[in-house]
Amino acid sequence: MTLAEYQRAIVQLGFAADEPQDPALAPFALYRQMIRARLLAMAEVAYRRSWALLGAPACSASFARFLALEPPKSPLIREVIGAFAAFAEAELGALTDPPRTSWTGALLAGAPPEARDLLRFEAAKWRVASAPAPLPAGALSEVDFDGVLVLNPSLELLALDFAVCEPGAGPPAEDPHTLLVYRRRDDDDVRWYRAPALLAELLVMASAPAVPPATLGGLVAALFARRAPAPGQAEPLLEELAAALTVAVERDVLWGVRAPESG
Repeated sequence: MTLAEYQRAIVQLGFAADEPQDPALAPFALYRQMIRARLLAMAEVAYRRSWALLGAPACSASFARFLALEPPKSPLIREVIGAFAAFAEAELGALTDPPRTSWTGALLAGAPPEARDLLRFEAAKWRVASAPAPLPAGALSEVDFDGVLVLNPSLELLALDFAVCEPGAGPPAEDPHTLLVYRRRDDDDVRWYRAPALLAELLVMASAPAVPPATLGGLVAALFARRAPAPGQAEPLLEELAAALTVAVERDVLWGVRAPESG
C-alpha cells in the first residue's frame, strides 16, 4: 500500500458511513470512534438549539451523512463544524443522487419552517466566534462619504426569514430580515443585531468585490439610484441611513473608512 493509498484509507476509516472491512485497518477502529465522537460533541455544542428542535437522533444521523459525503477538507475544526448547516440545507437534493439513496430522511424534511434559519444562525455564530479579525493595513478615519468603508472582518450578514436569534416560548414568527453577526475588537463574545433594511443593502454592496472599491458616497448614490425614492423621500432616507451608520460604528460593525485608491 502506497502512502497516498494509506492516507485515503485512513480518511475512509474515519468518515465513511460504514466501518472499512480491511483487516489491516482494524487497529484504527478506536481512532475512528474518537474522531467521530469529538466532532459530534462539538456539533452538539455549536447547534445546541437545532439539536433540541430537530431531535438528537435525526441530527446525529445527518451529521454522520455529512462526514461521509463531505469529509473534512480543512485541518481547522471550526470550519468543519461550521460547514454542517450548509450540508443540511442541501441534503434533500443530495439524497436524489444514486450513491446516496441508501440514506433516508433528510434532516430538514418535514422540519419546522424555522429550522433552516436556526441552523444557519448557529453556524454563523460558530464561525464568527473563531474567525480571524486582523487589523486593516493603513490608517483609518471616521466615516465620511469620500472614504472606502472598512467593515469588521468578522462580520457575517445573515438573511433570515424567521426571528430565530433569541429563544422564545413558542415558534418564532416569520419575519424576513438581515442579521449582523460579529465580534468587537475588544472582546471575544459573538454579538448580533438586526440591520435596518437600508444598512443591510449598503453592507451587501460594500462587501462585493470591486476594483477599485467604491467610496461610501458612491455606494449611497448607487443605492438610491436602485431604490429611486419618490420626490421628497430622499432626504428622510438619507437621514435614516446616517443614523444606521452611526449605530454600526458604535457597535463596531464598521471600523471607519480608508482613503480611496489613487489613479
